[in-house]
Amino acid sequence: MAMGTCAKCGCNGYVMPMHGEKGGPLMCPMCMGAENARQANKAKAARLLFRAVDMYFKNGGKNAEVDFIVNAGALARLNGGALLQGIGVKMDGAAPELTKELLLQTIQLTHPDRHPPERQDMAREVTQKLTAMQPFVLPEEKERHTPKRPSPVPPKPSPLSNVMKEVVAYPCADCRGHVPYYYCDTCKAEYERRRAAETERKRKKQREQYASRRARTAWVRQRECAACNKTFEPVRADARYCSNACRQKAHRRRQGKGA
Repeated sequence: MAMGTCAKCGCNGYVMPMHGEKGGPLMCPMCMGAENARQANKAKAARLLFRAVDMYFKNGGKNAEVDFIVNAGALARLNGGALLQGIGVKMDGAAPELTKELLLQTIQLTHPDRHPPERQDMAREVTQKLTAMQPFVLPEEKERHTPKRPSPVPPKPSPLSNVMKEVVAYPCADCRGHVPYYYCDTCKAEYERRRAAETERKRKKQREQYASRRARTAWVRQRECAACNKTFEPVRADARYCSNACRQKAHRRRQGKGA
């Protein structure tokens, strides 16, 4: 790291080359983290595009049609995909596709806890294969140009939701091998949740140890009040009286003013 000006946000502070030892523009840590996250999402989209183009060619697609589809995708926000009608691609009424939401529902149905013991091995294998598909499955496409409606009250979480958190691969294929600072939003949220749970577990253990130690040594701390002869537990190591009243009472006795 060195002091300088970030090439992206223009702030002055610690900066480093974008590509490490290979060089690149100097960026601050925040801008570099945002750029790495953007590049990770871009790489994921590139893998999806590669698989889609390969499948299109295997089903009889042509180079000219692929170029036309790419151009239509760039204008999809304006025409809603109507350009694809020219090459016989129907956007409405087509067969349902495997989306991320549908894949998660399928994983829930194939979880080993939902099957008898004789089918748990097969269910576990299918669940692992479906989970590995998630980085290459697109989310369900929402209807464009529709006003937002207030979200309904979410249902109560089922006991299976806690199991699903462990079934989903963490970290994902894009985040594996990186430090948590460069994780995607989903993996970063899971990282924060696990770290908070671990911190709470340690604090709970410390509280239990402190309570146990305090209970074992309670009899050692008990002391007899020098004024009223009652047994009390002192807050300070040099405490001689159980209350302010007893301390004042002993002071008056020393001064010869009576009780």
